[in-house]
Amino acid sequence: MSKLNENAKFYLIIGISILIMIGVGQLPPFGEMTEYGMQMLGVFLGCIFGWLLGIVIPVALVGIVMAGILVTGQTVDSMMIAVQSAQMVLVIFWALIFVYGLGKCGILDFLATKIMSIKWCVKSPWHLAVSLWICTMACAAFSSQPFATMILMFSMYYSIAKKVGAQKRSAYTVFVLVFIAAVSAVGVGMVPYSSMILMSLSVMSAAVPGIAYNIPLICVVNFLVTSGFVLVGAIFLKVMIATNRIKPEFTMENASNLVEREAVFDTKVKWGFFYIVFLVALMMIPAFLPAESALKAFFGRIGMVGMFAVVVTMMCLTTVNGQRIIDFEQAMRNGAVNWQVYFMMGTALVVSGQLVTDQAGLALTIKGAVSGIVGDMSPYLLALIFILVGLALTNCITNIVAMNLVIPLLTTFMMMKGINPAFLVGIAGIVLDHGLILPSGSPLGAFIHGNTEWMTSKQVYLYATCAALCLAVSCAVIGVPIALYFAGM
Repeated sequence: MSKLNENAKFYLIIGISILIMIGVGQLPPFGEMTEYGMQMLGVFLGCIFGWLLGIVIPVALVGIVMAGILVTGQTVDSMMIAVQSAQMVLVIFWALIFVYGLGKCGILDFLATKIMSIKWCVKSPWHLAVSLWICTMACAAFSSQPFATMILMFSMYYSIAKKVGAQKRSAYTVFVLVFIAAVSAVGVGMVPYSSMILMSLSVMSAAVPGIAYNIPLICVVNFLVTSGFVLVGAIFLKVMIATNRIKPEFTMENASNLVEREAVFDTKVKWGFFYIVFLVALMMIPAFLPAESALKAFFGRIGMVGMFAVVVTMMCLTTVNGQRIIDFEQAMRNGAVNWQVYFMMGTALVVSGQLVTDQAGLALTIKGAVSGIVGDMSPYLLALIFILVGLALTNCITNIVAMNLVIPLLTTFMMMKGINPAFLVGIAGIVLDHGLILPSGSPLGAFIHGNTEWMTSKQVYLYATCAALCLAVSCAVIGVPIALYFAGM
């Protein structure tokens, strides 16, 4: 009976999504919208409806097909080709394979064990919490996989909790775990191969093509935002402990041997670090080469997709102890590529990219509606408002949907102010991954709400809101001012 109900729900969601796609396209255009724009808006809203209710790949495929059938001048062939050939979709595919290879190298486990072997980490419950967040920050940066990082760090905390006597569902435990999830989400934007950075920049480029950006500098800004977030969270926890609002139910007096084995810098880990450095070098070197140099032209022939493909190919050819670092066929079987992200991202990028073209008229309509309101705002206030709205929105809906709603507007209005939006878009990329307050916000949010053994939903709502406020403070005090400074360089 339950299976029948699930099928009925599935087809109901698909049916309503199709009705939205068709119905909105039949409405008369408003503002500067065109008939083409209304048809594309219908497809986009239908996709959003289905994605919000958890039907990802089928709705994405329906959206592609319906756009080809319903939208004037489009075909199913053209839409499908656009989705499959979008540069950032291809980059994400190869980036996910690369991250899978890092996991096979054991870098995450190495970093976690290494950080937790430092004596400073076990001086007090506060030191332990901050150490776990710093470890999470490092793991999230290197892996660029928030869910995998969260699971690893949760497992580490569970092991430590048994040794020191930290209780399940205690205020201290839930606070530490929720902030681990938050740092896992925010910390993925500190390396050049971050999928969140690449996705956010691709949405920006779809909205306004030709914007110049420097990925390494964007990563510097995101590192400062993430570090500020951890610092604000650490100060908040210190105050909460000092005022007895959070009372750790244990001490660290007998906290020796928290990590039972030494971090082993073996051959696989060495290869993993080598390929990280090699990929980062491939991305950074062209920025420092003369525009007319033959070497810069050579790197241009490789391209962003090619850089990932070259490194993944090298990892496929590297054997350690008789085993290849990446067995491509096995990687596909083991789910190295998140196909939900792949198809949702591809569909959202192509459809939203068409929505902000002059042919659709949506961008012109929005500009006309709000230009009078934000025309006199300072760039700082305008940027901060968009980022905070994005932070609130992404805690209600999935990050990719929020990204495709917020970033085009942020890009458009910052360009109206004569400011390069790339650094602010980089911040938005990590902020829009922070969907923890509601279970609908992200897989991380769904997981922590469902982790009832260690925390209650009431605790998650409270401390996830605290985490969001700490992130907002970091953006307001550190991120936005530095981003605007770099934009004016």
